[in-house]
Amino acid sequence: MSFSDAPISFPGLFGDWQFTVPSKALDIGNGVYWYGIIIAAGMLLGLYFCMKQAPKYGLTEDNVIDTVLWAIPFSIIGARIYYVLFYLDLFRGSDGSINWSSTYRIWDGGLAIYGTVIGALIVIALTLLYTWDKVLKLVLMLLGKLPHMPKWDERREKWANSLTELNREAKKVLLVP
Repeated sequence: MSFSDAPISFPGLFGDWQFTVPSKALDIGNGVYWYGIIIAAGMLLGLYFCMKQAPKYGLTEDNVIDTVLWAIPFSIIGARIYYVLFYLDLFRGSDGSINWSSTYRIWDGGLAIYGTVIGALIVIALTLLYTWDKVLKLVLMLLGKLPHMPKWDERREKWANSLTELNREAKKVLLVP
């Protein structure tokens, strides 16, 4: 897959300023594209923000790093699996068999954001199982911030009991200590 160089223009700025930026930032291997650099920069900024906010929620920076180190690869895998499943005809040969060697070539294009989100949510869900006590404490604290009226007090108590029971049952089923 190749991208053409894209002209960038700013009409009315400095006399209709225009320049052309090559789509590849570095021509190494298959190339390092500007959109990849921008996505990576966004991920690093998000990681920095999460690491700074982690202590407010009873988490350490290591918890955040551990989650990210699992979430990124599984998100890429999830994005590719989703793409391959929904565009399976692109990977079939003339005889109808699937060309398995082309299903893993992400450098030829084909990642789907829905698969990325699904992969990341699976990792986050698994991470929550091991940090659930901290998350439960946060949710119960937030429930305590609801208005103090008889109707809300009843709901708060039901929700808190349901979450505590869910925590207990999930740990039994998944054999989490």
